[in-house]
Amino acid sequence: LYKGYSMEMSMWLPKKLHLLKKIACLRQAGSSLPCDILEKVEGIQDKWHLLERTLGEKTRDTIAGPSGAGTCDLLSPESSSLVRQLEVRIKELKGWMRDTELFIFNSCLLQEKEGTME
Repeated sequence: LYKGYSMEMSMWLPKKLHLLKKIACLRQAGSSLPCDILEKVEGIQDKWHLLERTLGEKTRDTIAGPSGAGTCDLLSPESSSLVRQLEVRIKELKGWMRDTELFIFNSCLLQEKEGTME
């Protein structure tokens, strides 16, 4: 799961860097930037660093060895619960599919057997 987040961050990195370059160019040109723009850029940088730090910690924990933490530990408690429920439902659906395939297979065998007996 953390690999997916890391991949997404790497996809957004060029856009983030482009935005920061534009802001730096505008500052160097002496343009007056609205305060809310500067606050938003600062917020983006803060969140970015927080995500990097969090992902780095989770990556180190995973690389260091199994600590008993599953992928659900990276999610909020509500999301983790939903993921577990989904996993249970997927298992149920796989069982249903296996039973249905077996029923169809047996029905085909029965039809073949009845066809050869006639």
